[in-house]
Amino acid sequence: MTENRGRTETRSALIRKASWIALAGNAILSLAKVVAGSLSGSLSVLSDGIDSATDVFISTMTLLAARITTKPGDIEHPYGHGRIETVSASSLRSLVNLSSPGPSSGMGPWPIPPCSSRTAKT
Repeated sequence: MTENRGRTETRSALIRKASWIALAGNAILSLAKVVAGSLSGSLSVLSDGIDSATDVFISTMTLLAARITTKPGDIEHPYGHGRIETVSASSLRSLVNLSSPGPSSGMGPWPIPPCSSRTAKT
C-alpha cells in the first residue's frame, strides 16, 4: 500500500513540475503574442495568443488535479482522490471541444462574414 502511494506521489510531483514549466512558458508566450498581435493588427498572431492562453488554463487545471490526486483517503473518499483525473480530463476535453470550431470552419459563435465586392473579384 505504501509503495503504491510512493509511486503516486512521485508521478504527481513530475506532473506538477511539468505543469509549472508549461504554465510559465505558455503565460509568457501568450502575453507576447497578444501584445504583438494587438500592436501589429495581426489577427492570426492575436488568435494564436488566445490559443496559448487556453494552454495556460489547461496547465492550471492539471496542477490542481495533481494536487488533489495526492490527498489521502478520507471518510467521503475512502479510496483516495484519484478520480479527479477523470473529472479534470473530461473538463479539459469539453474546453477543447468548445474552443475548436472557429471562423474558418463556419461553425460556432464566429460566423464567416460575407465577402465584400472588393475582395471577391472574379
